[in-house]
Amino acid sequence: MNKKIEIEIEKIPQSGEKRIKQIEGIKRTVKVDGSIVFYDYAAPCIYNKNSDPIKFLENWLTQQSQSSNNSRTDRRNQVGFFKKLWLKLFR
Repeated sequence: MNKKIEIEIEKIPQSGEKRIKQIEGIKRTVKVDGSIVFYDYAAPCIYNKNSDPIKFLENWLTQQSQSSNNSRTDRRNQVGFFKKLWLKLFR
């Protein structure tokens, strides 16, 4: 039986007319097959000190998306490199 797991992490900005909006809080929701199984709202200072499994997953996913091995621009550079090499060798 397949289950659909959704993790939503929303950073809520402070209301106001400031040029740089500070974060008022972070809201995290975990849903399994559409029903909420976990809900958390925390201030930024508490959220940064938190060390639960959802935070570890978020940090790991962020690191993976910023990794040079998984980056789209790196793949474009590799394709660009091979294209340049092809043009130099076979032109």
